[in-house]
Amino acid sequence: MGNATGRNIHQKPLDEAVRLADAITAITVYGKTADDALQVYMGKEPRN
Repeated sequence: MGNATGRNIHQKPLDEAVRLADAITAITVYGKTADDALQVYMGKEPRN
């Protein structure tokens, strides 16, 4: 299983890019909701 991202994720500061990748992973790998993923992106919920 994996995710493909475009170049935009690589143009973000490292911390933000990691949070975004973690949010995407929360949805596609762990079956979380978009609201859960937003919390991961905002740094308010553990990554998995």
